[in-house]
Parts: sequence; structure tokens; C-alpha cells
Amino acid sequence: MKLISMTDFVLGEKVKSILTCIEAYVLIRKYAQFLKQPLELWMFVPCDSDGNVLEYKQNEYLSSLKPYERQEYQQAKERCLFEKSKYGTGTIKEILKCSKIIEDLITCSKLDLTLTQTAIKQLGL
Repeated sequence: MKLISMTDFVLGEKVKSILTCIEAYVLIRKYAQFLKQPLELWMFVPCDSDGNVLEYKQNEYLSSLKPYERQEYQQAKERCLFEKSKYGTGTIKEILKCSKIIEDLITCSKLDLTLTQTAIKQLGL
């Protein structure tokens, strides 16, 4: 699922197909809360608990890590809300300087962000 505006979400097929008003309201509210989250680097790239990027890009390097390091990386990767993007960490940091919340990313026409399974689960979709 791509990151879309609140209007597009409300008018989308997923909300239209909900059977009750209460279910639709809950889904719409979750998406609104999702869009209002403050942006952080960990949403885009795996980071440790201090916010440092964990850049393990090569499979052979990842396999050479100790089990707890590999587990830390996997957990950090699973926390990300957006699929690995074509934008480097530097570009993402620049985006974070001018964007405060997830909703701000929608107006950036150059961004084409896809939600991870973690984000989709958080939304209840």
C-alpha cells in the first residue's frame, strides 16, 4: 500500500467496503493518527535505540554478525514504517528537516513511499 492523503484514504475502496459506520470510523481514525505521527529516521531505515543508522547492506556482512547483532538489525528493520526507498540516508535526513509529521510527506511529489507490513498492521488494514 502506498502512502496516500487522508482524502484519498477515506474515499478509497477499503473504507467503502467496510460494513458498519463504527468500523469505518475506527479505520479512518487510525489512519489520521498514523499521518500525525512525528517523523523520525527509524521509520525509513533500521536504527538502534539511540537513533543511529544500522547500515548492514550486504548479506555476507549480515551473516558475519554475531547473533545478537543480527537480531538487533532484524528487529530495527521490522520497526520501519516505509519500505526501503531509493533515497539514501542523507536525502531522508534532509526530508526530515523540512517535514514534521508523516502527512507532510504526501505533499512531497518526488516521494513515492510504500508502507511496510508493520505500518499496515498498525493501521489494521
